[in-house]
Amino acid sequence: MGLGAEATGMKKLRPIMAILAAIILFLFYQWDVDRVEHRKLARIQQQQVLFHEADQVTALTFINDGGKFHVERLPDAHDSWRMTEPRKTAAAAGTLNSYVENLRGAKRQAEFEVDDPAKYGFDAPRLQVVVTLKKENGGTEDKTLLFGKQPVAFGPVYTMIKGEAKGFTTSEWFFRQSSKDFDVLRDRTVVRSDVSRVLKYRVETRNGTTFDLERKDPTATDWYLVRPGVKSLPADRGLLDRQLVAVSQAAFVEIEDNPTSTTAQLGLDEPVLKLYADDKLIVELGDALPDKEQLFARNAEGTIGTVTGGQFVNFMRPPAEWGTKRFIWIRGDDIAQIETSSGESSMNLMLDKGNWILADSPGVPIHPEKFQSFTTALQTFSAQQFVKDRVTKDEWEKYGIIDKNFHAVVTAKDGIVQGFRFGITDSKEGFTYVLRDQDDSLWKVDLRAQNAVFKFRSDLTDKRLLKDLVARTARVEIEVSGKIITLEKQANAWRSTVPDKKPVLLPSGEVVALLAAFEGLEEESRMIGAKHGAKLFTFRFFEEKATTPFVSISTVNVTKEFALFEYQNELVEVPYPFFKVVDDQMAKILLLTVDAADKAQKKD
Repeated sequence: MGLGAEATGMKKLRPIMAILAAIILFLFYQWDVDRVEHRKLARIQQQQVLFHEADQVTALTFINDGGKFHVERLPDAHDSWRMTEPRKTAAAAGTLNSYVENLRGAKRQAEFEVDDPAKYGFDAPRLQVVVTLKKENGGTEDKTLLFGKQPVAFGPVYTMIKGEAKGFTTSEWFFRQSSKDFDVLRDRTVVRSDVSRVLKYRVETRNGTTFDLERKDPTATDWYLVRPGVKSLPADRGLLDRQLVAVSQAAFVEIEDNPTSTTAQLGLDEPVLKLYADDKLIVELGDALPDKEQLFARNAEGTIGTVTGGQFVNFMRPPAEWGTKRFIWIRGDDIAQIETSSGESSMNLMLDKGNWILADSPGVPIHPEKFQSFTTALQTFSAQQFVKDRVTKDEWEKYGIIDKNFHAVVTAKDGIVQGFRFGITDSKEGFTYVLRDQDDSLWKVDLRAQNAVFKFRSDLTDKRLLKDLVARTARVEIEVSGKIITLEKQANAWRSTVPDKKPVLLPSGEVVALLAAFEGLEEESRMIGAKHGAKLFTFRFFEEKATTPFVSISTVNVTKEFALFEYQNELVEVPYPFFKVVDDQMAKILLLTVDAADKAQKKD
């Protein structure tokens, strides 16, 4: 009994022992992994010139033949630096942040004992870099890199950290990166404010031009051009975005620390351009340098230097060019009225209880697709080239703008009115002069864009003979020479029956295309009281389960210009291009039907 009880107890302990063994193995594995990772980290640290995290570096001092240059990281901005020696000024953040990363990645290529500092050039180093690091327990410590001799041209450079017993070699590239002087370290940024937060830019030029570019809040993407005495209009987002990027990246080519010329001689007492951000002057541009595409400039901190003209050239454009190149920018849902006139022709479209009507002919239907295309063309109607900022009425004749020329006016639901007038068309060059009503600015517009908005009632009225065929039709009868061809809808296909042939199935898309072609027929004119001729084809359209057609139409005659139809006991002329779409699709269906029926008959 005693042995049996002991065996039973051992059996109970086995699972517990297995679990304990698994835990011990896992802990050993974890310890081994940590040890391996620690070894890897130790090796990395040993290979690096100076192991540190980027944000540990609080200051750098570069000492070389050019002098001593001390920079400090600003405590409230990780990526910003300032120079304190040899003078106090902003430091080039990009250059310094890049160097900190280069320092972190630099490797010790070969270590050696420094038995004689003079042998390696450490007694009189060519370069020194003092790196100030934050300590874990608070405070800072300095690590000084000494760069000595370079035994082989373009080869490794003897390097050591002051106070250590061993030296090592580093790449010539790292040596060159560590050679910084005042000109390299100083911040050349022209505009140091955050342009992404600005709500208003003001431009003032020497010739007296003033305009503003404004938005409602820092997150708004819609900017507006505001000028004295002129209605505001949307700004050209593409031009504005490109210019703001250029402003944020603008840098002095040269900085004049001790200019020998007066500000008057540099053109800065009467600037060519003054740029304000939220009513604060951020940059002034003076005269151009002879034979150079550069201008003298002074920024908000008072730094004077030269900048390339391309960084600010767009601000020299006439104010109108800063606005949208569109002539109408009222949203489609906000449009309440559209008027066009040219000579004695005119059109007045009005929104009435949610429907668009012709003001003088409310019963005349408007083609919905054509109307949508017209309003889209109006809203996208844009200029290709700027001509003149302001054109007075006395100058209209010069550009062919007269009262009888085409004039479009769009009125919004809130009463805002926008419009444009056409002037001379240069068909050889392919453009038309267009005057914008809102600000009297003159532009050149592509002929194709012009044609898309040159519309009147005849272009927009709904002249379709047959409507809703695709939605309503379930059976079509085509009568020709006393025989009837039937197209009948069956689920997702259509059954076609030709006399003396077996019924066949046709793809649904082919019959739908025929019905859509019929829907596209537009009448040119009606011949009331004309004598009806013999019918070439008669088409009858039936709804589902209907025994009588809901509409019928017959072809009477076809010429190169018109197709003559009998419709509702009247003869109607339809331009041939509309008929051709129907004729081509009908011929395709007949060929498919006869071919399929013949194949089916051969199988039988």
